[in-house]
Amino acid sequence: MPISTQISAFAPLASFPQAPPGPADLGGWPHRAEVPFPVESVFRVRPDLVKLGPAPLWIEDHLWPQWIAQKHRLMGQARLPIAIAGLGASMLEQLAGHVQDAVAADHGPIDHHGGFRWLGGFRARNSEEFFSALTLSVQEDFVLMRPGANGDLHAVLMSVAFPSGWSPEEKLGQSMIQIHQPVAENDALQRATPAMSEAMLEKGPFVRYVWTLAGNDALSRQPGADTLADVSRVDQLWFRCERQVTVPLAGFACLFLIRVFVARLTDVLAAPGRRDLLIQALQSMSESVIDYKGIARARRLILEQSSTVLKVS
Repeated sequence: MPISTQISAFAPLASFPQAPPGPADLGGWPHRAEVPFPVESVFRVRPDLVKLGPAPLWIEDHLWPQWIAQKHRLMGQARLPIAIAGLGASMLEQLAGHVQDAVAADHGPIDHHGGFRWLGGFRARNSEEFFSALTLSVQEDFVLMRPGANGDLHAVLMSVAFPSGWSPEEKLGQSMIQIHQPVAENDALQRATPAMSEAMLEKGPFVRYVWTLAGNDALSRQPGADTLADVSRVDQLWFRCERQVTVPLAGFACLFLIRVFVARLTDVLAAPGRRDLLIQALQSMSESVIDYKGIARARRLILEQSSTVLKVS
């Protein structure tokens, strides 16, 4: 069955025909959220879920209006949110209810009465409006995952505006095993998938990070796009990192949050020790990982120019 017949696109929010209002407390947010640097000296593909602890679910900054404007444009093209066709109004209502119960807070996108604080207190009339409003509330992308017959989590609803080299339309409906199939050296990850699915469904929240290198600061990377083709200097490189947070929804489903961070590599490596750590990580990567990430050119430039361009160690 063609994937296009499996997708149900939500109608744009009529309440926001141009662009949604901005948060009243924007002045209290950081100008630009700090970019995580989860680089280790030995790179390994592993199921590294870590308890989130007291850290926030959401990380918003002064770039919120630009990010939300991009989401609003995609929503107008019926590209997000999207769900598996035939998921059903009842299932959507249950998912929306569980999400609200899990994330409602005194400080956050949704208050305890169901109002979307950063959208002027907007209240959704149904589950489609709920997920559309959540899309337009946060810089995070999100995915709703439900257990299948074998317990493996499947992506049943997606609101992904800033994917890192993959197509949300193609991943919708897939299991975690299928989603991670293209990942290089994924044996440990695949073996751990049943335990990961159970943990994400019942425990947490958890956080994990995925990083790579790019030739531009685009928030969204299309499948197969080579952003490094015209890059010839290390100072043209960008560091790209995803902060991924899983939120259990009372054993019914899992909310998967994705926050993208992009910054100039030279700025990220300004902190002591980071240059050497990155070089060690790149040297430890197998060719299959380098090929999967598409960073062969970036690695070569860094190893050739690090002593002259990246002087901080």
